[in-house]
Amino acid sequence: MRIFQLIADQHLKIGDRLPPERDLVENFELSLITVRRAMHELEEENIIERRPRMGTYLKQSIAQIPELGRILYLKIYKTEYGENIFLDTMVQEVEFQLKKEHIRLLYHSAVSPSVEIAEAAAECLGIFVTGWLDVKWRDFLKSLGLPVMVIGSNPYPDVFSTVSYDMRTAAELCHHALLEQGCARTALVNGGPTYLPALEIHRGFMKAAKSHGLKPASVPVLWSGQSGIRIYLTDFLREHPDLDGILLESGEFDAILGCLWQMGYRRDLRLAVIVDNVNVIRPFSTVPGGIAAYFEQSIPVLAVKRMLRNTSCEGQRITKDLIQPVLYYQ
Repeated sequence: MRIFQLIADQHLKIGDRLPPERDLVENFELSLITVRRAMHELEEENIIERRPRMGTYLKQSIAQIPELGRILYLKIYKTEYGENIFLDTMVQEVEFQLKKEHIRLLYHSAVSPSVEIAEAAAECLGIFVTGWLDVKWRDFLKSLGLPVMVIGSNPYPDVFSTVSYDMRTAAELCHHALLEQGCARTALVNGGPTYLPALEIHRGFMKAAKSHGLKPASVPVLWSGQSGIRIYLTDFLREHPDLDGILLESGEFDAILGCLWQMGYRRDLRLAVIVDNVNVIRPFSTVPGGIAAYFEQSIPVLAVKRMLRNTSCEGQRITKDLIQPVLYYQ
């Protein structure tokens, strides 16, 4: 499938010669057997032509190439959190990357495993998974016998390939930055206590606190929910009027700005936020002295790359990619 991306990138036309097989092996990190099998299948489909002692040539325009397979995108959600089960930015970006490879993305959202999902997966090359992965989902996905790529923190990085942001390091760097800029009374406004990225953020935040001689019990933490966050935030800020630095998830950013404005909170308060990418920083740039941790590398690009390699390889490889954060100072 990545051969088609090479054809597109090099603007090869009908009659142009493809790189030798050994070059494809090196470029795509595949075995020679896998490349030769792929080339044989393309020859069978009349897309390429092998000429003895001359090489391999493109026989059909890439625009005419049909769908080469399907991959399932499974979003696991919980009804109690009122989550959006419709297509989000992550799905759209993964779909965009797969279209380059002439692969169709099928989308399903679910609370529990079902026959419907198993039937959809049977037509697919692999499965992307996001959301609330638990033991029943782990066993169900393993039973399907397909390559699985989990996007985001999950409890089973030794069972399934994973691409996620290093939230622990991001939180540690942000808290270090707040403390090094003179903040003496810091706090964490976090996601729910069952949300794995939030747990990683908490660990990183507390690690930085300990390294500066602070006792965990002395550092206020608000574990927020999906609804009524402004009420909790307002109460939290009233309980801790002496705060001069707060680390928060990007999802709580608008809510805390509203609360601070409404309460007339102290102007020297510094905010640090963890965001997905540099584009999300723009609204945050209005906060004087703000700190942000963002991630330069794209999860969808890396996840698709790893998935395609896993679907091309003999046997399933478990890969772990932890994307590192970058600090931004306003």
